[in-house]
Amino acid sequence: MEDNQKKYLDRVISLLVRDTRIELSSGIPIIRTPFKNHPFLLSREPQFLEHVYHRNSYFPDFSSNISHTYGIGKNEMEYVWDEYRRNVKDNLIKLYYER
Repeated sequence: MEDNQKKYLDRVISLLVRDTRIELSSGIPIIRTPFKNHPFLLSREPQFLEHVYHRNSYFPDFSSNISHTYGIGKNEMEYVWDEYRRNVKDNLIKLYYER
């Protein structure tokens, strides 16, 4: 991957992570993403991180939105998806497990 291309993809990832909201409702984490019209709820149990980190979770919505919004092709999509999920997972750990 070329340096300029990686910088662009990293910027897209940064924007996606910035626009992802993680909040608590009755003690349950809610994630609002820029590529889904509705939020999803997660259990506070440790296995909920696997849901966020699972490769196929929400990928169709993600790939369609990111392709149209940022012009990212199929080859770059996996990198953006994996890095986005890793960042969201890290943020969830910081917010809910390291308090």
